[in-house]
Amino acid sequence: MIENFLKLQWRDGALVGAKPEDAYFVHVGLNQTMTAEDILNGLMIIEIGMAVVRPAEFIILRFSHKMQES
Repeated sequence: MIENFLKLQWRDGALVGAKPEDAYFVHVGLNQTMTAEDILNGLMIIEIGMAVVRPAEFIILRFSHKMQES
């Protein structure tokens, strides 16, 4: 969902880059942004990078979410 949203933003000119790979990235997963322990503890960690038009810098955001426990 995040990649789809960023691709639409890139197509609309909000992100800079000749191709989507130059304009943004989304990292999520085991051994990429999370350890096995993070997953067992219910943590989801996502890292997003975007080459935004303004302020013309590459911005990296890192989100973490604790999954609901029953």
